[in-house]
Amino acid sequence: RRQVMLGAAFFSGIRSSKNDMRQSADSYYDDVNFMDIKVISTLGLTEDDLEDMRNTEGVENATGGYTAEVLNEQNDMEFALKIIGLVENVNQINLTQGRLPQNDGECVLDSLLLELGAFNIGDTITFESGDGRDISSQLARTQYTIVGFADLPQYMDLNRGTGTVGNGEIDGFVLLAPEAFTLSYYTQINVLVEGAKAVDSFESDYDT
Repeated sequence: RRQVMLGAAFFSGIRSSKNDMRQSADSYYDDVNFMDIKVISTLGLTEDDLEDMRNTEGVENATGGYTAEVLNEQNDMEFALKIIGLVENVNQINLTQGRLPQNDGECVLDSLLLELGAFNIGDTITFESGDGRDISSQLARTQYTIVGFADLPQYMDLNRGTGTVGNGEIDGFVLLAPEAFTLSYYTQINVLVEGAKAVDSFESDYDT
């Protein structure tokens, strides 16, 4: 009888907390202007592409962004890192330590990397290309000073996704000022949809 009661209480707790967790996540996504749609292209996206999306019916805003994948060797360990250019008004970051970059020689690292103990504020971090290309085709320099650590809304769990460098698994992200990139095109466009905040992002109405 006690086992049945305990099981029922546990099940009821899980059922009731599920909605609370979803509501909290949805509210968080709204607060940080988390993108509704991410458009990516291996060929690159132009200013004309960005303007077309901004003029598309139902689009509230579209913002061009830069990304790159690089390698870093630190304390006899190799890290595959996703470089992300800072953008305004979308995917707003949560600083956990330090400050934002103030020039193209500074960076903010994934707070997950801080937990590994290999990186600290004030350290210099060096990037190298993982695909044989000269890194100058993507970034203006190879070395950056760490000025902070942060969380991003697109990484709500410990998984940082897959990539094309290293062993294929991304270990963390790095945030750079947009001027740190030498790319002549956007690698992704973040889209906010009109009226999406008023809808629960976990429901089918949001997908529609």
